[in-house]
Amino acid sequence: MSYYTDIEFTFSDERPDLDAVTDRARSYLTSQGDKYPDVEFVVDQLRQALQEEKGALKGLWSDDIERLMEHISAGFPGLDFYVRGMGEEYPDVWLRMFRDGKIIFRVGPFEEELDSSLEEN
Repeated sequence: MSYYTDIEFTFSDERPDLDAVTDRARSYLTSQGDKYPDVEFVVDQLRQALQEEKGALKGLWSDDIERLMEHISAGFPGLDFYVRGMGEEYPDVWLRMFRDGKIIFRVGPFEEELDSSLEEN
């Protein structure tokens, strides 16, 4: 899992109100105490990524992004959030779908070990 993650967002319906999304993000990040020392930096990255439907989130692991999106999606009942992340490491690719504060689809990140059956003899 990577500390720098390129991320893409899509939605099952119209994009949610960005101020409402960032307000939920800010409240979640602030509630986590010292874990996220620069809340506004994270919120600004998130806002830009949501506006452009892609961007970079620095200083967050994929697990952090997952918990943040669970909290955000809980505030938008019935709206599906599709999130695709790609970290620094080659196998650090993952997909998540969130609805009503829950993960409804999860793939990755993948293991870093090479499949020995693919090695040349």
